[in-house]
Amino acid sequence: KEFGDFIALYNSYLVRVRRLERDSAMEGSGVDQETGLRIPKAIKGDMKRELERLERHHTSFCQVMMRIDGFAGQLDQKEALGLAVENIKKTMRPFDDAYYMGNGHFLLSMKQTDLIGAEAGINRLRMFLDQDENNTHKMTLSFCIVEPVVGDEADQMIKNMQQDLNDNLNAKDAVLKSKEISDLERFIGTMN
Repeated sequence: KEFGDFIALYNSYLVRVRRLERDSAMEGSGVDQETGLRIPKAIKGDMKRELERLERHHTSFCQVMMRIDGFAGQLDQKEALGLAVENIKKTMRPFDDAYYMGNGHFLLSMKQTDLIGAEAGINRLRMFLDQDENNTHKMTLSFCIVEPVVGDEADQMIKNMQQDLNDNLNAKDAVLKSKEISDLERFIGTMN
């Protein structure tokens, strides 16, 4: 088991190094210049690889959609964005990926973890943000977690997580778990 864990970490490390090498060779093709996080265009390919790994090796992973609470009303959006990015990077493990989705929203892909591990990571991020001396306005993030299953579609999953966050727009420092429901059930829920 320990050797299997080592191999998984080593393979994740190699993938990350190769991605960094490729991203730096193809200037700006995979990294957002403002935040240093990956761009949304890279999500579909990255998630496809993780879903294939899940199917082959049963290696769980979680997606966490985050938003800066009240981002549109922030006096200094650039400062809020910098504070969020700094704390997200502190929370990430070397093999995790983070994407800036725009408008104060982020997606964190937490590899080799289940919902319990993702919640622990989120709590660590919340603690870092709360203890950050630069967080003078007590900025908070809200989260929506999903643990993908074989057959999930990246675009639909992201859309559902964003919708779940938007349905709780006034919530502050909220942690939501996205429910696996059919598109028809989700549609009917919007009609009520």
